Amino acid sequence: MEQHSCKNCENLFEGRFCNVCGQKTAHRLDVSHIWHEVIHLFTHADKGIFAFIPKIITQPGIIALDYVEGKRKKYFNPLQYLVIIIGIVTFLIARSHFIEQVMSTITTMNSTNVPASAVKQQLKIAQFFQRYFNIIMFLLIPILSFFSWLFFRKKKFNYAEHILLQVTLQAQSNTILLFTFYPLLFIFGLHAPKILFALPLTTLMICMMITYSQFLKIPWWIALLKGLLIFICTNICQLIISAIVIFFYVILIKK
Repeated sequence: MEQHSCKNCENLFEGRFCNVCGQKTAHRLDVSHIWHEVIHLFTHADKGIFAFIPKIITQPGIIALDYVEGKRKKYFNPLQYLVIIIGIVTFLIARSHFIEQVMSTITTMNSTNVPASAVKQQLKIAQFFQRYFNIIMFLLIPILSFFSWLFFRKKKFNYAEHILLQVTLQAQSNTILLFTFYPLLFIFGLHAPKILFALPLTTLMICMMITYSQFLKIPWWIALLKGLLIFICTNICQLIISAIVIFFYVILIKK
C-alpha cells in the first residue's frame, strides 16, 4: 500500500487517514472542494448543523453528558454552534435597535426628572450593551457555570464540565428564541404584544429545567428550583459588574 506524508504532522502513514493526528490525505484545494465542505458542514446526516438544531432544542443535557463521557464525534461542536447562534442574535438585536428603543422609552417616560446630559449618557450606554451583546452573553457563561457547579457540586462534575453544560443550555435557549422572540422583535419592535417580553425569561427557565434534569438526572422540579437560584445569583453578579463597567464607561465618555 502506498505511503503518504501527512501535511499536518509529517508522519508517514498508509491509507486515507494519518494514524497520529487523524488528518485525511490532503490534496490541493479547488472551488468544488470548498463547496463540498460547505454543504457537508450544514447537511452531514450525523453532525451537520441542521441535524444538530432539533437535538440541541430537545436534548441539550444529553448532548452535554455525552461530551463529558467522551461521546463527541457524532455531534456538531456545541461551542462553535453557540458562536454562530449568538452572532445571529446580536445581528438581530443591533438591526432592531431594541436596547436603544427600550432605554429611549424609559428616558422619555421620566424625561422631566432626567437631565439632558444624563439622557445622552444613558443612550450611549444602551449602544454599548447593544454593540457588545455577544461578548456580554459569553462573559455570563463562566458566572453561570460557577453557580451551576456550586449548587450541583454533589454531582461531582468539575467546573469545566459545567461550562460545557452552560454552553449547551445557552445554545438551546438562544436557538428557541431565535425562531420565536427575535423575529417578532425585529418586525414589531416595542410595538410587539407585551406578553412577548416575558418569553425570554420563560424560555430560559424551561430550558434550565430540561437541561439540568437531563444532564444531572434529577427531577424536573429540583432542576427548575435550582435553575432559578442560579439565575438570581448570576443576575446579582451581572448587576454589580455592569454597574462597575458603566461607571468607568461614563467616566471615559465625560473625558
